[in-house]
This record gives sequence, C-alpha cells and structure tokens, in this order.
Amino acid sequence: KVFRGLLERGILIKNLGSGGGVLKDCLRVTIGTPQENQAFFEALLSSIAKT
Repeated sequence: KVFRGLLERGILIKNLGSGGGVLKDCLRVTIGTPQENQAFFEALLSSIAKT
C-alpha cells in the first residue's frame, strides 16, 4: 500500500518484496537532496494517512 501510494505521487523506491525472505515486506529508500527528502516525507505521510 505504501509503495503504491508513493508511486502514485511520483516517488520511486525499491520494493524488496520480490526477493522473498526476511526482506519480503521491506522498501528501500535512497537518501537524496534535502528537497527530495522533503518531497519523500510529504508523500509518505500522505500515503500513510490515505490508508
């Protein structure tokens, strides 16, 4: 749900679910510029609030 919500908001992250194992429910986020990080956090909060 979070992955889809971020994708809908133009935020691209790595979904580690396809690998299975202990990381099957994990997402990977790469640190960016302060502006990119702010956009990520705003999109994340919006995605979480939507669910």
